[in-house]
Amino acid sequence: MSRKLRVINSSVLVASMLALAVGVRPAAASQPSQAGTNWQVLVGHAISTEQGKPASWQSLRFFPETITVNQGDSITWKFNGGLEPHNVVFLGPDPFPDMVAGPPPGAPGGAAGGPPSGPPAGGAPGGPGAGGPPPQLPGNPKFWNRQGGNSYDGSQFVNSGVVAADTPGPKEYMLSFPKAGTYQAICTLHSGPDPQSGKVFGMTQTVVVQAPGSAAPKTQAQYDTEVSSLMKAEEAKALDLEVEARKLVSSSTTNADGTSTYHVGVGYESQDPQFPLSYVRFTPPDVSLNVGDTIEWTAPTGGFHNVVFGEEPTLVDVVPGPDGQPQVLLNLINFLPTGQPAHTGSGFYNSGIFTAPGTAAQAAAGSPFPLTEKYSLTFTQPGRFEFICSIHYPQGMDGFVTVGGAGGGGTVGMPRTGNGGNEGWLYGLLALALALGAGGTALRLRKVVK
Repeated sequence: MSRKLRVINSSVLVASMLALAVGVRPAAASQPSQAGTNWQVLVGHAISTEQGKPASWQSLRFFPETITVNQGDSITWKFNGGLEPHNVVFLGPDPFPDMVAGPPPGAPGGAAGGPPSGPPAGGAPGGPGAGGPPPQLPGNPKFWNRQGGNSYDGSQFVNSGVVAADTPGPKEYMLSFPKAGTYQAICTLHSGPDPQSGKVFGMTQTVVVQAPGSAAPKTQAQYDTEVSSLMKAEEAKALDLEVEARKLVSSSTTNADGTSTYHVGVGYESQDPQFPLSYVRFTPPDVSLNVGDTIEWTAPTGGFHNVVFGEEPTLVDVVPGPDGQPQVLLNLINFLPTGQPAHTGSGFYNSGIFTAPGTAAQAAAGSPFPLTEKYSLTFTQPGRFEFICSIHYPQGMDGFVTVGGAGGGGTVGMPRTGNGGNEGWLYGLLALALALGAGGTALRLRKVVK
């Protein structure tokens, strides 16, 4: 099974993740329950291939992926993915947690609502500010929030909570191991269970806890040397994959009526399990075309992305939960296809969540959202319009469409990075909301304007 970015609902693998840079409620300073060695592990690796821009690639792994410690030792996981969120979870006897806790009554998918509704009928209807707040699904606290204590013996569920390194809030998570055994750490945002066997694939780590006094197979320095070498190899691989990603999308085709269709790639996921890398860019990000021309977006290798034009929707809200702890609410407008197939110069348009070509039927079986293999939009008015992935915008995933008059000879623009990284600090507001238990906080990055 290839290692891809995934989001899980129920017990089915769905390509990629909901990349919410959500912080967590900080724990009290963790101390090992017994005296022992504290080992260091890195979680994720942000790779930048564009000078001065947010990281364009993310390595979705633990460094190292297997570590051996002794009973009474502890491990500190240091989050290292920049704006990419991760968590550290040991399931214990529990099943893999769902991302959502279930829709509220009366909401799409709720007791009085049925499944999530289809796309609203127009460009503007259904977008932000178009008649009330978007429908929401409550996040499952076991997926998002800190759970459990400061040690793990295999009998309980523990979760660091979701952390993004380059936001305010926690940067590390420590557990001690009072009992020998072999345990699996996972990141719930980038892994998932096989629907038949239940075995978790994706971003996982094996922790071997030996009897007290056993000889360690490697020192921390040896682990660090191996990790450094692997990270350098991944950085080189990302450069090669970036060239490959750009080759997968043709520039344009001519239609029977003389108009053109331009082709844009949405993200890229490495297919090599040795290099679990994810590209958070459009290829190309800039397109120039004429009135009457069309753009078709596809995700050649899958990935949890969308294409949004218009005012950016709120991604998540954080409100006080029934137990007084912060509750994550996911706004469905980010995930539902919205708008007509023609861009009229204004309004809100959303492709919905992409899946790789040829995988929609299989992926949709376990997805709470409609999935699309391609998204086409014809432009009827001249202007310059920004499009974004509303899931990964702070990581620089945006682009522009410049529409000239009919017959002007459109061309595909040179690849460039969007300006999304300037809003990364707003992720921190959400992190602080969860850290402080504050309610009434929304993550609205900015309004997209032409």
